[in-house]
Amino acid sequence: MGFPPKRGISNRNQTDFLAFPRSPDTAVILPGHNLTFDFAWDQKDAKGMQVDSGLYTIAVYYLLSENPDGDLDFTHVEPYSRSVDIVILPKGGALMADIRVNQTQVVDNVSVTLESIHLTNTTGDVFFTFQVPEEIPFWTHPSGWKRCYLDFVSIEGEFSIDHNTPRQFFYHDVSCEPPHLFQSMYKMDPIPADAQEMEINLTVSGSHQGSSIFRVNLTPYSAVSGNGTGTPTPQSAPLSTLIPVIALCCISLITIRQNRPGDR
Repeated sequence: MGFPPKRGISNRNQTDFLAFPRSPDTAVILPGHNLTFDFAWDQKDAKGMQVDSGLYTIAVYYLLSENPDGDLDFTHVEPYSRSVDIVILPKGGALMADIRVNQTQVVDNVSVTLESIHLTNTTGDVFFTFQVPEEIPFWTHPSGWKRCYLDFVSIEGEFSIDHNTPRQFFYHDVSCEPPHLFQSMYKMDPIPADAQEMEINLTVSGSHQGSSIFRVNLTPYSAVSGNGTGTPTPQSAPLSTLIPVIALCCISLITIRQNRPGDR
């Protein structure tokens, strides 16, 4: 009924690709005490293949049961989880650079400008500005920030490095400057230090239709040119992570049921 708990590994798109079932054993921790265990991952998926570089979340899922009488009362069992994030860098390190791009294309009367790209050894941020012919409906919060309603247009993006398989951005944030401007920030995983070109493909849908492709030369910033700032990559050895659990009050029993589809 429980310890070690169920463990799972997911990538930045929250896709679970590796899971470990719960143990039939139990563990009890006293108030103020910690319970830890080592979890080693060899950076491979369920098929034994080395995973791509990027950020991964290692999570554990407990079931905590508290009962003042010392009995198990499963009507009060609640799921409880802790997690840590790790970054697997590209082989040879990650490219780190601030790149001013300032490229503009027009897609069905929507002006799309790739402003800049900020690359670090943990993430990449891509900044766009869009100008639309319609006035953007918005609501102003008393504190001053604006909430825009962009139901009339939708923009999806993906990127590729050196003509490899396109990948989805894992995060997208929007802010606006009415009446006609809004900005988007897309996040992606670190890219290799020797990368030569980034291609970004945006698809516009809704009241405007079309797509645009931006190509950014990375050679001046790449490790191949001698100007890159690649960071050494970690080895593919098992990675050990400590994830503590702290007793909430009284005596806490960490109890875990059998793994079922969708059970956390």
